[in-house]
Amino acid sequence: MMSLPIEKVSVHAAYTMDEESYQFFLKYQHEDIAALSLQLKPNTQQKALFQQIAHRQKIAHKLPSFYKEKQVYYPPQLSLEQCSSEKTASFKSTLFTGNTFIDLTAGMGVDSLYFSKHFQKGIIIEANESLAEITSHNLALLSDRQSLYIAKGIRAADFLDLYTEKADLIYIDPSRRNEHGNKVFRLQDCEPDVISLLPAMFRISNNLLIKTSPLLDISLACKSLKHVKDVYVVSSNNECKELLFVLQNQYEGDFQVHAVMLDTDKKFSFYAADEKKQTSTFSLPLNYLYEPDVSILKAGAFMPYNISILYTNYMFILIYIHLKI
Repeated sequence: MMSLPIEKVSVHAAYTMDEESYQFFLKYQHEDIAALSLQLKPNTQQKALFQQIAHRQKIAHKLPSFYKEKQVYYPPQLSLEQCSSEKTASFKSTLFTGNTFIDLTAGMGVDSLYFSKHFQKGIIIEANESLAEITSHNLALLSDRQSLYIAKGIRAADFLDLYTEKADLIYIDPSRRNEHGNKVFRLQDCEPDVISLLPAMFRISNNLLIKTSPLLDISLACKSLKHVKDVYVVSSNNECKELLFVLQNQYEGDFQVHAVMLDTDKKFSFYAADEKKQTSTFSLPLNYLYEPDVSILKAGAFMPYNISILYTNYMFILIYIHLKI
C-alpha cells in the first residue's frame, strides 16, 4: 500500500474562498447569474465566483449536503451531470457495511461520502488529477476526513495491480462516454472496462457493486458479468435513475431483481427464473389505463410471450377509447 499515492482527503487553500470572495458569494448566491453577469461586467475572479454560484444553484436539490456547505468547490459541468444524486447514493450505501470499501471511479465523491457512513475506512480513486484534488477538498469538508483516503491521478486498473490488501466492497461506476465524448452503454465500451477488471477486483474483494446506465439490458449484462447475485433498478419520481449489479465471488445461483422506488420506499423483488414460470391474465377494456412505475417496467417482470399479449390488448384499448370518444 505504501507504493500507492494514497493520502487522506484534505481541504485545499486553492479551493477555499477568502473573506472578500466569501462576502461576494453571500451577496449574490441567490441571484440570476446570467443576467447579473451582463449588468456588472465582472472581472476574472468575479466570473469564476459567478460560475461557482451558478453550479451551486443547479445542484441544490440533487446534492443538498454540498449545497449547504458554502466552501464546497464545484468541478466542470460534466462532472456535476454525471455524479449520483444524494438520494440514490444514500440508498446504495445501505446495501453493504464493513471495514474497508474502495471506490474505483470516485468522480465528485458523492457515493463515497455515503459509503463512508457505513464503513470504517474508504479508499477512493480518481484518474483525473484535477478532479481528484477538488473531490479531496469537498470530502474533507463534508465527511469524517480521518476515515477517507484518496489516490489521485491513477487509473483503476493500475491501482488494482498495485493494491495488496483486502476490502469488504469494491464499487465502480464506469464512465459511459468514449474518447470522442459520445455516450456508450455496453460495459465493454465504458471506461474503465468492467469486464476485463473482474479478476483483479475479485482478488481484492468478494463483493462488487457496479453502477450502470438504466438503458443497459439486464439479462445481457448478467451474462457478461457472471456471479451476479442481485440487480437493483432504482427510480425516483417515476424516472429510472440507475442499475446496480451486486456480484459475489463464486456465486452461481439465480439473480434476484429489485425494483426500488425511492420516493415511496416501495420495492418489488423477484427471481429471474421464477418470472419465467408466471402467466398473465387480462380483462376486457375498463375505464382506465394503469402503467407501473418505470423501475418495474425496466426490471422486466413479465415474460416475452406476455409482452405481445400486453401490446395487443393495449392497442385494442386505445382503439376502443378512440371509438368511444
